[in-house]
Amino acid sequence: MATPHQGNVARLIALGLVATLAVACGSATASPTPGSSSATASPTAALPASPASTATAIATATATPTSTPTHSPTPVPATPIPTHSPTPAVTHTPAPAGYLLIDLGAIAFSAESGLAGVNNSNWAAVSNFRYHSGGKAHVAPAPGQASATVSSINSSEVMAGTGCGANCHATKWTSPAHGQDLGTLGGDTSGTYQISDSGVVVGYSDTAGDTTTHAFRQSGGAAMVDLNTVIVSGPALVLREAWGINSSGTIVGWAGENGAPQAFILTAAGALSAIPALPGMGSGEARAINDAGHVTGFSSDGIHTVGFLKTGATLVALPTLAGYQLMHPYGINASDAVVGCGRNMQDDSQVHAFRYSAGHVVDLNSFLPHGSSWVLECATDINNGGTIVGTGRIGSNYHAFMLVPS
Repeated sequence: MATPHQGNVARLIALGLVATLAVACGSATASPTPGSSSATASPTAALPASPASTATAIATATATPTSTPTHSPTPVPATPIPTHSPTPAVTHTPAPAGYLLIDLGAIAFSAESGLAGVNNSNWAAVSNFRYHSGGKAHVAPAPGQASATVSSINSSEVMAGTGCGANCHATKWTSPAHGQDLGTLGGDTSGTYQISDSGVVVGYSDTAGDTTTHAFRQSGGAAMVDLNTVIVSGPALVLREAWGINSSGTIVGWAGENGAPQAFILTAAGALSAIPALPGMGSGEARAINDAGHVTGFSSDGIHTVGFLKTGATLVALPTLAGYQLMHPYGINASDAVVGCGRNMQDDSQVHAFRYSAGHVVDLNSFLPHGSSWVLECATDINNGGTIVGTGRIGSNYHAFMLVPS
């Protein structure tokens, strides 16, 4: 199927990103990718009735440890970034606690092809359903739409995602049965990434003529607003995609044109600032922001992709998993714990979910016991209690997961 972001595949290649992160849509266009806004996504088929979710207690890894590189608490990559081993291995880092692993059920997409979201009460939204305490409710398409994919949920259990009919549009659900098509900025397609606790949705939309995308915000029943129209100060940037928003209404995402995106921060009052790329890197994108204004995202040199954490004026590179050259953070909580996924550049099938905290990164698969059929591939959100949601595989079947600290 076609995508709404023509020409951005070149930017995807320039960033060295192999995976896509498209919100799966019906028979029409799909939403953007990690590090890009262009990729082909498979249709979101109606999921079969899922079996009851299952929970498994898991603790620190019991597998034979492999050697673990020593990470600096505040590393800054040198130029050039060293190339890691082409064969990824689980990084066995001592973990402070175990997790309860909950199987949220089958999903209609693979790793980094869709987002899972979680609020601070452990309500999760992923694929076409909402989950809480063992119960699942399938999300109905909004009027005029044929399919629904949710990716974010706020403290009031209001969800945001994308609904598809003739085209795919950003959509908000006040309940699983009640969706609101948010329309576009004049073009054919749009999509969302995040909804704040106050109900403000952020994402991207085609503009008139469908030649480019602009970042937007939307609240209540109002029309979406092009973020480029609310800038009152800051550098001359074209804001293309909004990925994260905090309780103060500060929004992060990426700006620029094909080839060299730049991470941005935009306050609710319209003050815009750019986040510089890490040393040795030429481009960057912001993915998430917490209520303290701390931001996570990534920078790229066209070969490697390195995660970053920005706290005030301090910008540091996140350590990487051994064997993974492409590190994509997606979520951050109040304690500056960051989650995401690492991908091996030489072997695209090697994808593992990670958690970063206090200067150290851990492969979430290191919590799994010997013989587990799970591969936790991508963690896309973490709440303030440390609960993580994401996507992975059980054998060859794609499922969503929740990790609750035990």
